[in-house]
Amino acid sequence: MRNLVHMSYMLGLMVPSGCANFTTTPPPTIDSLPSLTCPDTLASIPTSQDQAMATETLQKRLHERERTIAIQSQRIKVLSSQLDALKQIDLDTRRPS
Repeated sequence: MRNLVHMSYMLGLMVPSGCANFTTTPPPTIDSLPSLTCPDTLASIPTSQDQAMATETLQKRLHERERTIAIQSQRIKVLSSQLDALKQIDLDTRRPS
């Protein structure tokens, strides 16, 4: 609960009287706040060059998958055609002459 009041002061919120039965602490001073510089965090933010490289990589992968699908589709057409031809041969050989 004490942290709630502390956060209320930091966020500029007011706690109505009678809503909390605890002692409040004054807001922190500027010197007691943590530093906001985070060099590790900044290194993980992707740059436009990183995004361009990622986009290019994804486009290459997409192109390769599309090519693979086109090859597989062609193979399916050939196999389907061969199956139809074999069915026709089977029907022709079963017919009485």
